[in-house]
Amino acid sequence: MTEWLTNSEAELDRLEKIEREAISLIKRAETQTTEAEVVGRAEPVDETRLRTLIKQAGETLAEADKIAPNCLKERKLMEALRKRLEALNKKPVIETSIILLIDTSGSMSSNEKIAKAKAAAKRAARQVSRTTEIAILNFDGGCTGGAMKVAADFTTDLNTLISAIDGLQPGGGTPMYISTAEAVKLAQTNGRGKQRNVVLMSDGGDTCRSQKAAAASTIRTSNIPVSTIGFDVGNNQQAQSDLVDLATMTGGRTFSASAADPNEIIRA
Repeated sequence: MTEWLTNSEAELDRLEKIEREAISLIKRAETQTTEAEVVGRAEPVDETRLRTLIKQAGETLAEADKIAPNCLKERKLMEALRKRLEALNKKPVIETSIILLIDTSGSMSSNEKIAKAKAAAKRAARQVSRTTEIAILNFDGGCTGGAMKVAADFTTDLNTLISAIDGLQPGGGTPMYISTAEAVKLAQTNGRGKQRNVVLMSDGGDTCRSQKAAAASTIRTSNIPVSTIGFDVGNNQQAQSDLVDLATMTGGRTFSASAADPNEIIRA
């Protein structure tokens, strides 16, 4: 009898230890799930952090499931946590797709224009959310293929956008129209939102005049609004005309901004 009682007591101690460990894991999963929900509600969403927390919570629940007794009342909480994680894993519907098309021609290297343009672009990128995706494009160089470059394709991850903007460097010409034509094509093919917009920031006029008409036709028929920001264009009539024309033909808006006052770019 004594031996039986001793063995039973040891087994009870073991089961109680397992139960405590399971409850501890469930509580940890609850904390991770709650933290993930907080991150998911923030704007902009840190997608990397969100995915990490969801994964951690799922792994913690799986670990608890392996050791928790079937009769453990906390199993109801485990099921509730799984449903909360499933809701976080559901991809939200993208409502708006925005392209920031940034002039990185050689003239942007003067008067710290590229630095101030980057700062404004970063502020704009913070409009990203789980329902608003943004792409960063830039253009420079000649009038052949490759003038428009995709620094970051459509994403809802702010860190990706900031990294892409940081990497922009000025140099080359201003192939504005052909690059805008490529941008509206990308909005059509890659943008998931019902609303799709291109925001162009440039400090000069188009340098590929022979291709302007064909590019303008593509832009006009795309039905993608292009809003333009003239960045320190001053009295450059060609730049003013090109930027106004691009906005007018697409139903977009046109703004003026000065490198002397970065807040003007942000307001635009």
